[in-house]
Amino acid sequence: MQKRLKQTVVSITREFAIAEQELNELIRIEAEALIKTFQEARAEIAAGLGRGAGEEKRKGTFCPLSLRHKHKPGGTHTLAWGHVYLNDGQVRTRSVKKPARGTDYTLTNLIKQAPAAFSVLIETTEQEAVELRRANRLLVKVRETIRLMKDESTTQLPTPDGPE
Repeated sequence: MQKRLKQTVVSITREFAIAEQELNELIRIEAEALIKTFQEARAEIAAGLGRGAGEEKRKGTFCPLSLRHKHKPGGTHTLAWGHVYLNDGQVRTRSVKKPARGTDYTLTNLIKQAPAAFSVLIETTEQEAVELRRANRLLVKVRETIRLMKDESTTQLPTPDGPE
């Protein structure tokens, strides 16, 4: 009985580990695709507003927001907004602050930081980023579950008759 129970726990732990790897990879792929889509759409809007290569820069034709994806192996994914600016001819990025840790960005705060032409793009991108952050929170819970299951599988399982 106890051997079958241990085998079941090990089997479930393996299934969770496989699910964790799949979810981790899917979040990475989706985050990179979201960033690429945002950058392409931002460039397209800017070009439509008259900010093409070599053209004179006009106010309201540049979106100073950028989206970044950070991930360390075995860690969580971070989708963070940055505010791009020039400092002594160097392009720099300053992080846009969130209201609190574990929360999402407020749309009004993000939209205020860019010209009106980019507001729909920012709104749709942030909505997709929210979904990826939710998936990341699920990934964290799956990892915690795996850790708990591994801890429990290494400890002595109780016998059906109770402790002797």
